[in-house]
Amino acid sequence: MPRVDISPQSLCLCLSVVGLDGMTVLGGTLPSEWTSMTRLRSLSLSLNGPGYYGFLPSAWSSLAGLQYLSISNGSFMGGLPAEWAKHYNLKELRLQNITVDRFSTLPTIWAQNMVALGTLVLEDVRGVSGPLPSSWLVSYRNLTVLHIKLMPALNITVDQISSLMQAENLGGLEDLVVEGCNVTGNIPAIAGRLVEHLPSSLGSMPHT
Repeated sequence: MPRVDISPQSLCLCLSVVGLDGMTVLGGTLPSEWTSMTRLRSLSLSLNGPGYYGFLPSAWSSLAGLQYLSISNGSFMGGLPAEWAKHYNLKELRLQNITVDRFSTLPTIWAQNMVALGTLVLEDVRGVSGPLPSSWLVSYRNLTVLHIKLMPALNITVDQISSLMQAENLGGLEDLVVEGCNVTGNIPAIAGRLVEHLPSSLGSMPHT
C-alpha cells in the first residue's frame, strides 16, 4: 500500500473547514502560517475564553478560496486589514466583539473588491471610527444582509441609510440593521424612503 502522509503539515493542506467556536481555554495570536491551508473555504473563530490578540493577519488575503470568515472575542493591534479585499470569493464576513487600534477606519477597498459578499456583520468592533465609506453604499452588489451594531464612533448619516435602501444601489439587500452607531441626519428622509418601498397592495388590505 502507498504510504499516506498524516503529518500536521499534510493534514493542514487538506482542510477545507476549520471551526473553533465556543471554546473556553483557547486564545493567542492568529497564525499567518494558516495561509498554507490552500483548500480552506470556511474559518470560524468564535471563542468564549481569553480571546485572541496580536494582529489580524493581512497574509490571510492569500486564502483565495475562503468563502466564510467569522472572528469574535479578541483584542488586536493595527486595524482591519485592507489586504483582505483580495477575498474575491468571500460570501460571509462576521467580526464581533473585537478591539482594534483607536481611530481605525473601515477599509474603502473592501467594498470595491469583495464582489461576492452576501452577508456582512460588524458588531461591537471597538476602535473603528470615522465615516461609513461611500463605496459601501454602491459597491456591495450581492449584499443581502448588513448589520452594523454597537460601534458608537462610526459616523453614519440618515442619507446613507436611505441610500442603502435604494434598490438601484443594493438591489438584493433584505436585512439591514444599524444600531448603536453615531447616526446623524433627518429621520423623515428614511420615512419617505420606506413609504416608497411599501407594496401597493398594502392599501387595499382589509381592516380589522
